Amino acid sequence: MAVFSAVEDFKEAVEEINLLLNYAKRNTRNMKRYSTFNKTAIILLCTKFESFLENFLEEYCYEHLKCSTNKNLNTHLYEHILIALIDELNTHKTRPEKRNELIEKVVSLCGVAELSEIETFKIKPKFSYGKHGQSEIEKLLKQFGFRDFLVKEDTLGFFRNFNSLNFVRNNIIHEDATPSLTHQDVQKYLSEINDFIDDLTTDAKLELDKI
Repeated sequence: MAVFSAVEDFKEAVEEINLLLNYAKRNTRNMKRYSTFNKTAIILLCTKFESFLENFLEEYCYEHLKCSTNKNLNTHLYEHILIALIDELNTHKTRPEKRNELIEKVVSLCGVAELSEIETFKIKPKFSYGKHGQSEIEKLLKQFGFRDFLVKEDTLGFFRNFNSLNFVRNNIIHEDATPSLTHQDVQKYLSEINDFIDDLTTDAKLELDKI
């Protein structure tokens, strides 16, 4: 059974968020301090959640590759690796040594021979620079085969609430707004993200068990 360190890392990050919430609770009579702690907790929560997704998918893919060959590899991972190699090849097309190395990797991935040690292929589960929100999360998860997970009722319910969280985040960052945000609101968002992470982790482990 796979154990994802990204989950443990997020739990440690939650301790930081809870620390901010505890300070907020102690400063309910000082609105400037209260709102500052709550706003900081929201920004930290969104940042740590995105970091979790990237790290989690990288671990998930590594576990997948460790148990697969180039012949039975999940189609989504196969396409991701191939496109990443082609992109890197295009970047180094004027450097013969690096170019030849990348061509050999493409040939070994796509060739007739079965290749069992494929966990060294690069996986790059990254958000598009400067982009956030539901569509970016869905785009990232779809790349690695989580389409069925995205249409589950619990996941759809999560995104309805996450959109509200992302709206608050954007207002804080881009509009320098001070929303009427309470520590209970932040705790609710945190709880919803924790549930989402639990569901995603369960789904990922089930997929790995199928290999």
